[in-house]
Amino acid sequence: LDTMTCTQTNAQSDTVANPPAPLAPLTRADEIFENLRRMASTRSVDTSTMRALVIDDSPTVRKQLELALREAKVEVDAVESGEDGLKQLATNRYAIVFLDVVLPGWDGYQICKTIKKDPAIRDTPVVMLTSKSSPFDRIRGSLAGCDSYLTKPLDANVFHGVLKKYLPSLTSRASPNKLASA
Repeated sequence: LDTMTCTQTNAQSDTVANPPAPLAPLTRADEIFENLRRMASTRSVDTSTMRALVIDDSPTVRKQLELALREAKVEVDAVESGEDGLKQLATNRYAIVFLDVVLPGWDGYQICKTIKKDPAIRDTPVVMLTSKSSPFDRIRGSLAGCDSYLTKPLDANVFHGVLKKYLPSLTSRASPNKLASA
């Protein structure tokens, strides 16, 4: 019994000391992100224009959100991977980020954690997008630091509620038809 306990303890400490390989790239992403942010720290920020970042691997969802946000007078940058999203966040300021949970490479939870631990952008609202609506997924999103959670396909009224909550200075709303037609 002691031998089994020692073996289990050693295996657990090895896991802690040597994290699994998928976590290693996130450290590299942090380094890249920090370097990009330092390079961009001297840029001037235009606060008169509201910008949103959409990170989703689905061209349909990206287009749907772009149309709805542009109609609401929000400039949009849209990318298909979390890595590209981190690059955008390092060089631009955003009022809100819409982030898909399931992405190629790093998942949305890892990207959200990276955003929320950076003091320069941690206050940027992150809205997770997913086709799953289980309570477990919502809890996992909350633990990653997301501010809100939208289920795809997007409900226009819920989407507008999120815009009102996180972008209260918007003077016009996107048409619910833009979400339904894309």
